[in-house]
Amino acid sequence: MIQALLWKEYREHRAIWLTLTVGGGTCLFGLARLMESDSLMTYHDGVREPLQGLAVLLTWTYGLVCGSILLAGEREEGTMTFLDMLPIRRLQLWLLKCLIGVVLFLGQVAVLTGFLIGLGVGADVWQTALVVLWMVLAGLIGMSWGLLFSARGESVIGTIGLALGGYILSGFVLGILSVPCVAVLAILLPENPYAPVVLGCLAGIIWLASPIVGSARIFSRTDRLRQAGAKGVRGRPDKDVWVSWLRLLWLNYVQMRRLIIGLTIFSLALGFLLPVAGPVVWPIVTLFIGVLCGVTICDDEQAHGSFRFLGDQRFPLGRVWITKLGMRFALAVFATFLLMLPSLILTIYYRIESPSMSERRVPFFGEVLHSCLVGPVVPTAVHLTIWLLYGFSVGQMSGLLFRKSVVAAFAALGVSAMLVSLWVPSLLGIGLHFWQIAGVPLVLLLTAWALVPAWAANRLLARGTFLRLGAAFVAVGLWIAVGLWYRVAEIPDVPDQLDMPAFVAGIPSLDEDKAGQLIRSACAKVESRERALRPPQPNVPNQQRDDFWAQASEVIERGWPDKKPKLAAWLDAILQDNWTAELREVPDLPLGVVADPRRLTIGSLLPQMQASRLLAVVLAVRGLQMQAAGHDEIFADNLG
Repeated sequence: MIQALLWKEYREHRAIWLTLTVGGGTCLFGLARLMESDSLMTYHDGVREPLQGLAVLLTWTYGLVCGSILLAGEREEGTMTFLDMLPIRRLQLWLLKCLIGVVLFLGQVAVLTGFLIGLGVGADVWQTALVVLWMVLAGLIGMSWGLLFSARGESVIGTIGLALGGYILSGFVLGILSVPCVAVLAILLPENPYAPVVLGCLAGIIWLASPIVGSARIFSRTDRLRQAGAKGVRGRPDKDVWVSWLRLLWLNYVQMRRLIIGLTIFSLALGFLLPVAGPVVWPIVTLFIGVLCGVTICDDEQAHGSFRFLGDQRFPLGRVWITKLGMRFALAVFATFLLMLPSLILTIYYRIESPSMSERRVPFFGEVLHSCLVGPVVPTAVHLTIWLLYGFSVGQMSGLLFRKSVVAAFAALGVSAMLVSLWVPSLLGIGLHFWQIAGVPLVLLLTAWALVPAWAANRLLARGTFLRLGAAFVAVGLWIAVGLWYRVAEIPDVPDQLDMPAFVAGIPSLDEDKAGQLIRSACAKVESRERALRPPQPNVPNQQRDDFWAQASEVIERGWPDKKPKLAAWLDAILQDNWTAELREVPDLPLGVVADPRRLTIGSLLPQMQASRLLAVVLAVRGLQMQAAGHDEIFADNLG
């Protein structure tokens, strides 16, 4: 029996395990190449730490998914009744499945650790061991919360959403409860440095152990009911969730009420991250919400096989599908509103408190999403809806075609991300119209409508299905092609204002570049002298420099005042030996090049930018000082 369970779990988990392993390795390799283009074998801390954090996040993700599949997958596949017939108690079955999950998880950790070692991320053995420890702890915590909601979960994808929401909410609760505990420990044990560490370990143990105990208790409830039945005590039967087909709204509410709770907690919790990382959080989270709501449209029917009942009893499939589609889409819109709600309240509050600030150039939704691009560059309506529409439309199609919700979710995430990425350059390129992005979701919704009869008759593998899918793919491709073509056609074709070959040919060589040589030399001198004048205190390295910029801005705006002794002394120290005299011939020379564009790449740094700005401000302020003293010719020379 144990061998049969092992083989069963292997078959159910192998696709997900392989997908997350390959995807995790690809993410690590891609991030390494993105952050360190010279060599993959040498990293500094600014590159190593994000890679290690990504590895921890990947193991946590697999732990959450694995824990959700272990128990909820049985109900989704309809095999829980078979397991209950085995001569084994529910608690023993729970322990065996948890052991299998831990083995699979440790295999994931071992593979990702091999990726990290192969990429040379670990600075030494001890640091690598510490990262592996964090990976194990994070993954086990994720698995424990997946197990908690999997104990009563009807579908894997719904369980993942609830587990994610419970994990985030419990983290907030533990963080809030830890604040008074830390304050009490600071009062009772003011000189004990280990007290906060012990408190943190205790919180981690609670965060890990409480969902494990809860999962075991919930899943083994059948054992206690059997014991009570043997003693003549009748247990309360589970509530029947299937009601008359006439009450479609109530039926859909019963099916999605757990999803409503999970998405509400999830959206509100992540809404507090929107003011911190709005440009990143909004696209990713709204795409995920759309996929989750779309995939779960027919999740219950797929899991229990009741879609055949809809077809056999001649139910009005159009009414059923529209009801299910409308309620899930309404939930997705409500979840995105909750995601925006904390930032929306904050923006309204700031605008009421500071009415003068409401005249700023950033539009209202640009402030809500904390992105100055929303409005002036990125169309507001398109940015608010494109991620949700693509995720939902692809998700409902994927949920219709794939029997397992977790497979449908992963497929929908990949396809929707690929489709929406085609519009990202246009989204950032100003002028993207809503009709250009609305065609793809509309085609996918109409295709799903056409496939519902075949789905209800369990004939999705028939030739008609492939013909409809092929027509849908062609229509999607044509719509995207027409939309991209219109992006090009609507811009008038005007001749180039710059003859680029002539410009490149006209750039002087290093030997001829006399003006550029003088300016580079002056930039190096002013930067070295300014660096030498910085105060030696390590705590305020740029205090004097910041003070100079503030005073210089005031002088440039209002002129040289009667008394400015500190600024005058600073200028005398910078311009000692009258080294700027060599710049007086620069205005009479042909145009020079300070940074040769032929030698630059997209990753090149331009240290001359800050140095030339410093040089220009020094010359301007000195000129105004000399002009105030009656030396207009020095001001004219510095201006030149």
